[in-house]
Amino acid sequence: MVNIREAKTVFEEPEAILEHWSIIRTRDRGELHFVGILDAQKARITSPVADFDLATMTGTTSSGRRYTLRGEAEQGTKLVSKIVEVFGQRSTDWAGITFDQVEVVEPSVAAMASPALGSA
Repeated sequence: MVNIREAKTVFEEPEAILEHWSIIRTRDRGELHFVGILDAQKARITSPVADFDLATMTGTTSSGRRYTLRGEAEQGTKLVSKIVEVFGQRSTDWAGITFDQVEVVEPSVAAMASPALGSA
């Protein structure tokens, strides 16, 4: 079961660590988002990634929250597709979004896109 809840405000939670993570790109807007498990139990799809540092595996999203991606990227798409499916059903920001509308990308793609992310 995937557990989703409203994210705390950036003031309450300025930094977060994601495990079992992936980076996805929305096919319609080309936005990059971190997807993963927070606190070993809560699934998260972040707001769009604003910058990403491949060397430290940290990135900041458009909300201003800083994420650290811990461990290796999630292998395969089963967990990511389940998270996207649940968010598509339960989250207003992701309403109607399905796994077919996103693609999993390598961290190097996010790092290369990083300078251009803020100008979009």
